[in-house]
Amino acid sequence: MRLMLLSFLAALAAAENQTAGIPFEVRASAPGTPVDNRIMTASNLTFFLNGQTASTCPLASGCPPGNRTVLNGDASSLNVHVPGGQQIFVTGDGAVHFTPAHSPSIPPGASTGPFSQAGGAWHFTGLGARDFMACPTTDRRWRVFAALRNATVPAGNVTACVPFVATVIPFVSSQPAAFQYT
Repeated sequence: MRLMLLSFLAALAAAENQTAGIPFEVRASAPGTPVDNRIMTASNLTFFLNGQTASTCPLASGCPPGNRTVLNGDASSLNVHVPGGQQIFVTGDGAVHFTPAHSPSIPPGASTGPFSQAGGAWHFTGLGARDFMACPTTDRRWRVFAALRNATVPAGNVTACVPFVATVIPFVSSQPAAFQYT
C-alpha cells in the first residue's frame, strides 16, 4: 500500500512538472466563492476574473485570435507576437499589471517577481505576498492582486477580496495567443 501511494505521488509530481515551461491560461480555484472557476483575462494593462480579454493586432492578415489571455511558460510575461513582449509585474499597491506593447517601462517600486509555475499553479512570492487574491470592482469583474494584507483595493477593504489558487491550463499552439494585449 505504501509503495502504491509513493508511486502515485511520484506520477502526480511528474505530470504537474510536465506543464512547466509551456504557455498557460489561469483559472481561479476558490471553491464556494464567486471567483471559483473564473478565467483570468488581460484588459486595461491589468488582470481580471470574470472579464473580457482585450487585444489588438495591426497586421492586415495572420493575426492570432487574441481572445484568450495566455502567459508564457516563464510565468512572468504574456504569450504575444509583439516585439519585446509584455512583462508582468506587481505595483506597490498589490495590483497585478502588464507592460504596454513596445514599452519595457515598469513603475518604480514595482516587483517583477518572483513569478513561477509549479504544482499545477501560477505563483507570486514578491513583496511579501503568497500568491493571488481577487477583489470586487463596481462593474462585476474581480481585479487580480498579489495576496497582500496592505493592498490598496478597489472597494477599499482588503477583507472583501478572495484568495484563490491560480490553476494552470496548458495552452498548446504553434502561434502566440495574441499580437498584443491592451
